[in-house]
Amino acid sequence: MTLTDIKNRYNGIQTLMKNFSDSSCNLLSLCTIIEELTKKPADLIGIVQWGRNTLVAGTKKPVIEDDWTVNDNFAVLSTFTKKKKWKRAEVYELPDKIKKNQFTFEIWKKKPTDAAMHIKRRFVDTLINSQTVKTGKIVKYYIYEYLD
Repeated sequence: MTLTDIKNRYNGIQTLMKNFSDSSCNLLSLCTIIEELTKKPADLIGIVQWGRNTLVAGTKKPVIEDDWTVNDNFAVLSTFTKKKKWKRAEVYELPDKIKKNQFTFEIWKKKPTDAAMHIKRRFVDTLINSQTVKTGKIVKYYIYEYLD
């Protein structure tokens, strides 16, 4: 890596980390899928910098906002897993068996009508002691599936 590469990678990263928002659970959960498929640690800084500098197709919105909100989950997954075709199903019960090409997210809310939610994988929670998980319930699941 050149000094310019390092500068571009780390310039402003502390400010970005401070902006970590409640919606960062989605990005971090996507990173677990990336790691599961690539068998390597996800480059969180690289993913965030890429997403801030890449626009959602047909819009002026970045794939990843400065507060770590993801505007295009499929762009993140296809870019960093090399699996180009993804779909997401919303279900209220998980099937008995999850296929090898499927990855599930639990969607938690304190109240079903709340806009705020917490996203976690079944085997890991990116937020220690989540109040939403502690006092809420699962309202639905997302099943991500790659098709190629």
